[in-house]
Amino acid sequence: MSIAATLAAHRNKTAITSKYQSPGNSNSKPLGNSITSSTTTVVAPPPRIPQTGPTPPLPPPKKPTSFDIPTLPIHQDQVVSDATGSQINICCYNTTGEYILTGGVDRTVRLWNPETRFCIKSYEAHGWEVLDLAVSPENGKFASCGGDKTVFLWDVMSGMTIRRFSGHTQRVNAVDFNEEGTVIASGSYDATIRLWDCRSQLRAPIQILEEPKDSVTSIQIKGSDLLAGCVDGSIRIYDLRMGALITDQIFEPITSVSFSKDGNCILASSLDDTVRLMDRANGGLLNAYKGHVNNKYKIRSCLSNSDAHVIAGSEDGRIYIWDLIEGDVVYRIDAHSKIVSSIAYHPSEDRMCSASVDGFLEAIDNVKVEPGRYKYVIVDSRAAEIMASAGCNLADVLAREGTMYLEQLEKRRSPSAGVEAIYFAMPTEDSVRRIIRDFKVGRPATYSAAHLFFLAAMDDKMFDHLRASTDAKYIKSLKELFMDFYAVESRVFSLGRRNAFFNLFSPQLREINQVSEVNAIAKQLISVCASLQINPIVSYHRSSDLSMQTSKNIAMTVQTELDEYYKGHPRVGLKPPQLVIIDRTLDPITPILHDFFYQAMATDLMPIQDGTKYEYTSVGQDGQPVEKVALLDEADKTFVKIRHNHITDCIKFLKTHVDELMAESVNKPMSGNQLDVLREQMAKLPQFQENKEKFSVHLEIVNGCMEYIKHNRIVDISNLEQSLATGQLANGEIPKSFDPEIAAFLDDNSVRMVDRLRLVMLFFITQAVPQEMRNQLFQLSRCNYADREIANNLEFLGVKLDVAAPPPTKKWFFSEFLKKKSVAEDEIEYDLPRYIPVIKSIFDGVVNENLDRDQYPYTLAPDQLETIQARKTVRSLRSAQPTFHHKGRRNEPKGRLILFIAGGVTYSEIRAVYESAAQHEWDILIGSTHIITPPIFMEDMRLLRSGPPPPPPPPPRSPSPPLEPVVKDNKGAFASVKNVKNVFSSPASSVKPVMAPKPQRPTSQLQHTSSEQKVKDKIKGLWK
Repeated sequence: MSIAATLAAHRNKTAITSKYQSPGNSNSKPLGNSITSSTTTVVAPPPRIPQTGPTPPLPPPKKPTSFDIPTLPIHQDQVVSDATGSQINICCYNTTGEYILTGGVDRTVRLWNPETRFCIKSYEAHGWEVLDLAVSPENGKFASCGGDKTVFLWDVMSGMTIRRFSGHTQRVNAVDFNEEGTVIASGSYDATIRLWDCRSQLRAPIQILEEPKDSVTSIQIKGSDLLAGCVDGSIRIYDLRMGALITDQIFEPITSVSFSKDGNCILASSLDDTVRLMDRANGGLLNAYKGHVNNKYKIRSCLSNSDAHVIAGSEDGRIYIWDLIEGDVVYRIDAHSKIVSSIAYHPSEDRMCSASVDGFLEAIDNVKVEPGRYKYVIVDSRAAEIMASAGCNLADVLAREGTMYLEQLEKRRSPSAGVEAIYFAMPTEDSVRRIIRDFKVGRPATYSAAHLFFLAAMDDKMFDHLRASTDAKYIKSLKELFMDFYAVESRVFSLGRRNAFFNLFSPQLREINQVSEVNAIAKQLISVCASLQINPIVSYHRSSDLSMQTSKNIAMTVQTELDEYYKGHPRVGLKPPQLVIIDRTLDPITPILHDFFYQAMATDLMPIQDGTKYEYTSVGQDGQPVEKVALLDEADKTFVKIRHNHITDCIKFLKTHVDELMAESVNKPMSGNQLDVLREQMAKLPQFQENKEKFSVHLEIVNGCMEYIKHNRIVDISNLEQSLATGQLANGEIPKSFDPEIAAFLDDNSVRMVDRLRLVMLFFITQAVPQEMRNQLFQLSRCNYADREIANNLEFLGVKLDVAAPPPTKKWFFSEFLKKKSVAEDEIEYDLPRYIPVIKSIFDGVVNENLDRDQYPYTLAPDQLETIQARKTVRSLRSAQPTFHHKGRRNEPKGRLILFIAGGVTYSEIRAVYESAAQHEWDILIGSTHIITPPIFMEDMRLLRSGPPPPPPPPPRSPSPPLEPVVKDNKGAFASVKNVKNVFSSPASSVKPVMAPKPQRPTSQLQHTSSEQKVKDKIKGLWK
């Protein structure tokens, strides 16, 4: 929806012998609970809660690659001061960045001017070393804490202590203000967090939080959230306003935690040489940063003021700076001779300060990416489509980020040797060829460096060829984003594979293409799972027809791919998500029925391309007609509100909103045709101009639907369709035969041919119709040969044309229907649909745990399922745990389900997903090979027997260079060699990076982040 996914594996150590202590002299105490003898210090392992909760599954570790990013040069101005002559534990800026505060072993807090290098003031009151500092929002006060178990509140100007807070029984490791500066929070070695009121004279804390199981090492307050890191390996987020607690487990002692600027991410350092970026919403691991040394001492980390980079000190005396998105080390500064204990970044400028055990404070200026480093973004056509599916206007995003050039990979581009380029592409043969051409061995490179982002997993052979054919010094990074799908809506995704319908069900193509189609579908489903960071339990619909095993084949292939992707990372969690795979043969009725709900009806009756693009004519300012295109997507708030409403309710919605605006200007009630009146009133409302276009589009679509309904007997046709589908009339009676009704419609010239044909198809599906009677129906409806082929091709979807379908059960196909309402003359009478899509029964069965597993078996072996079922009695790690009180806690979803339909999903079924998710309080997603409407389904059925015609030839474009295999010469250099066995026939290499999706970069100088993150945000929003 792309980061260095070297994910920390869960470790299950029985003892830890490292000394978890502050850097420096022997006066420092260990961070964790320890047993001290005269000779050695053996630290007891931090308390570990059993790993039972739904911790997001971990992708495989990154495989080695030859594309390693070297340390980049840095141009810096350093201000070095011998601050104290003794160990410094903490340094921080004030809120404006004009001054720096330090505290250390000499028990003194000092205020520094980084420009003049002079100490302005000293603050002395502590009886032991100073361990942490925090500046109040208004800069007039600051708080300090330390080894004397005390928190001091200071006045900056006078240097006097305002308050002294005592109560901790062990040293205090961390302190912070709330955003109003009225409350101080402190975290201690005594495994408690205490909140102190700065305004009153109370000596006791106003609240004590006792959930930590070991020493609290770091805290930060943002809004009403208090973030705490602990040696027990837990990150805790307290919602102080609502009284809720969320716990995430890292299983390594944590030394530093902080929020990102937007509060959506958490940065955490731990004693396993790793800094982690975690998702605030769900606890998922977004990125891991390695390269520094931090396995013994408390060392702080932080984000730059733009959240573009991660900075941390190291036990080797260096400062490491990582790119937030790529996860690569971009700077490595030899700043100190000993352990770098603290790092702080300037709140508004590209500056930072660092403090060390060596007693030196450094202020480093100009910490930023070189100007113009990223200027070109190259995108292939498929990558552009995927980003556009998420509503991402890549050109606008890059313009905001400062990138001036966005170019298409398929077109020839002028060399720009002085800048680096970022590529977004699919790992197809054509795209890889074009990338090779830009950086081919023995030729001048098109750009100074390349960062390659492939939206799908790259084939091993293709990767080997790319690595061998390009000059490795130009390829700075290569990541697989696992974004090979389209995010259509918040609960809907598509694989963009319309031809899958033919490859899976066409008698001419099935034998040739089915295996490759199944494999391609499975790989794209792995992209969905990887982006969502889930390892679901897979089940499928078992068809009684042995020749119709599409669902099973896809499910088994998906399970194989999941096992390979998550190899070595067993499924964890109280209730893992479920993935149910079915195909279009299970319910051929829904794509044929008329639907009276706005989105489904509009895409059926109106000329809306791809379900989202509606072309219409508007009047310009000069009075001339202007052709425009409206997008019916989630950016249109009006569309989102009414897309699942009945068409009559849509009219009422539009009328109500126009009336509200009219009340402010013209108090005139509506009369006559409501749609005409609405349009007239809108034209007279000056305050309506901003939304006039969107409302006009919806009014035009609604009016078009209403006109079609009135002139084509759609209401009467729909009533017969519902009766055929359910086997009952609207009053519940079961007729002896539908023959008279169907004959009357087929012989009516006022009924359009496509509607007559849809009735014929429903009749064939639900009734036993011998060949002779089918011919009579065709003659009565005056169908030509091509139209007859549409109905006859139902047999390829498993429909037995001469056998009646079994009567649907009430549980699956019926809902209570409303009595007909009193409506205005331009409205239509309607009942709620009596036929309910089959997928509704699947949702109910999964939620209620009574889905027929003979009909929907799992792909896992019984013993594996028993292990998963045994977890149901175990409590989740990441949950809203009961702490101080429960009031106001947000309800968590009761479960997660993905339903995938091979062969197309309808908008009626999409609506059913939203309804079921709200009804059951589950996170439910639906996906398919493609989105279908009745016109698309009818056209595909027409071509099903023989398959679609070949696509038209592509427009002329620059030719792709031929693939030239390469071999290594005797001198060790790579050289092109012709007439050698093609590299694509060589065994696949196992050396290939497998990466997880990228996190968000709120403000970044690396322009590729914002565009990719919009897709990622939308996919992750599916689970919210």
